[in-house]
Amino acid sequence: MRSALSGIVETGWSPYGFTMNWLFTRPNHVVRFEAGEPVCSLFPVSLAAIEAVAPEIRSIDEVPGLARTHRDWHIGRNRFNEGLRRGEPAVAEKWQKTYYRGLMPDGSRTPASHRQKLRLQPFADRRRAASAGGGDGWGDGGPDGGGAV
Repeated sequence: MRSALSGIVETGWSPYGFTMNWLFTRPNHVVRFEAGEPVCSLFPVSLAAIEAVAPEIRSIDEVPGLARTHRDWHIGRNRFNEGLRRGEPAVAEKWQKTYYRGLMPDGSRTPASHRQKLRLQPFADRRRAASAGGGDGWGDGGPDGGGAV
């Protein structure tokens, strides 16, 4: 019924707040935000890394075997969804989890670079440094320090 939109905020220099925008996906439905429910996720990104990406559109047939592998996955996914509709016990978990577990449609392993969970460092709270030293509130990543969130 709701879907968060995404955007980039350059917090390393910006003194501005930001808005969290939502796309409501179904008309005439009540939308609730419960107390304590997360309403957004913040994650640091490097603008240089994003700008370095050179997206391309290619045919699935350019990679040997990819079209066949995708077709096999598609057939298996359709079988799985049909099993869900019929209430088959084998699909009671309602999620195939092959991508999550790092498995190809035939059960073989994906490249070692696949991650099930990222282990990111938490945000460092630099407010103590600014308030203890009577600073300007920017800590050590102020508008001239290049810090970004």
